[in-house]
Amino acid sequence: MLISDPASEWMRLALPVILQEDLATSQTLLPSVVNGDSAAYQFGSTEVLRTTLEIRRGRISIQAIVTDTSNQRSRQVIRVEEDSSVGLLPAANALAKQIDDRATEFSTRNARALQAYTAAAESTNSQTRIEMLDEAINVDPNFGLGYITLAEIVGRTREQDLSALLRTGATHAPQFTPLDRARFNALRTQLSNASLEEQQKAQTSVLQLAPNNADALIALGTDQFLEGNSGDGRKLFAKALDLSPGNANIRNQLARELLDTRQFGDAEKLFASLNNNAPVLPELATCVLLEGDQRRADAIANQFVDSVPDEVKQEYRAAWLALTGRLDQAIETMRGFSDPAAALVQIAIWQLMQGDFANAKKNASLAAMQPAKGNNSLVTVAALLSEGDQPPEQWREKVNVSALNDPSKQALLGYGFFLYAHYSQAADVWRKLLDESGGADLRARAMLASSLNHAGRGSEARNILVQPFVPEFRDLYAAIAFREMRRLLKLEMK
Repeated sequence: MLISDPASEWMRLALPVILQEDLATSQTLLPSVVNGDSAAYQFGSTEVLRTTLEIRRGRISIQAIVTDTSNQRSRQVIRVEEDSSVGLLPAANALAKQIDDRATEFSTRNARALQAYTAAAESTNSQTRIEMLDEAINVDPNFGLGYITLAEIVGRTREQDLSALLRTGATHAPQFTPLDRARFNALRTQLSNASLEEQQKAQTSVLQLAPNNADALIALGTDQFLEGNSGDGRKLFAKALDLSPGNANIRNQLARELLDTRQFGDAEKLFASLNNNAPVLPELATCVLLEGDQRRADAIANQFVDSVPDEVKQEYRAAWLALTGRLDQAIETMRGFSDPAAALVQIAIWQLMQGDFANAKKNASLAAMQPAKGNNSLVTVAALLSEGDQPPEQWREKVNVSALNDPSKQALLGYGFFLYAHYSQAADVWRKLLDESGGADLRARAMLASSLNHAGRGSEARNILVQPFVPEFRDLYAAIAFREMRRLLKLEMK
């Protein structure tokens, strides 16, 4: 893309952003900004749109050439001109309409808001991006795409109050473009962990306006898998892959969803095909293990452990042993780990899983006296675990007044009540966590079902759809949820 007026450099960067958003409502196109022809080929593009932007003698001129990637022949040449006083946005919107008559108009008509948004898109610094996006929505409070992009970043970094941002966006949503209104609502339901039903309705609304929106297709497909509806889930992922056949991220997500719905053979093939392109060895090992081939799963897991930094190899090796039920070996492997506090608290949790309460309390107490290396919360967890056999409400109060953050408190309460056989109290915690996730947290599903099962409430437990999942090797409690999930699936098969 070329430009004649150096003072309008930001317009060169803004033009592809505008066109990508304007063409999002096309029924035949899946627009994506790429850096060069090789990226277009990797994306699976059949056409490339190259644009030239010039500003001279008071006129804005945009020329667009559509090229066939298979033979590099030009299919279409489009030229749009506007008076420079009108600005870039009307010219770019007019160009999009000539490319596809279903094109929408860009999310803002304010050039300053667009300039700030473009600066955010070009920055690799999250704080700078947030500042620029804040400026964009302050200049134009009805800039829907600005709210959507800012909420996505804040949802990952938590550098602002996400709830307040979503509330503010919702007050301006009636003035957003129809597509932005639908996308903002879909993102809001995801970030606020609304029910799966609400999330599905929101994503369906996006697809009604933008049928080739790959993100909406994947989100809706994932929701279908979470409800056990793998047939419709696979169809939605298949459409997303048709739109982006070389996209390893979509294939990886599909493989995970196939694993979650016990289609282990198909999941393994997908994971294996991704092995050269993505670090999926933990997923592949889990899949093979759940298929029932522990020897081959061990070999894959060992390959993964060999790939991690030396300082955590021992921790990862012990974690895999625990995940596969070899707790005695896991405990011995974890002894002597370079972080004594982490080693002792992890050993204590595994001993609690074995019912060895005396040694578990002893090691938890020892861990609480150790200097933690970079994770002071471990010492607090250890101290509280050592007192987990106290009356439930007394122990709950101690956890709640501790210095742990709220997610850590809830996890400790849920797993702690379970390990000390306070199953009804554990079920209450896990039900709350599952509800807060909108029903999507598979670990919470397994722990709730298992808590109810142990509490003698089998009919309630059977109403919960327990699905397999890939455990996190560095999660202190991973072996508990993974063991209970496997136990419940075996019960279900009897």
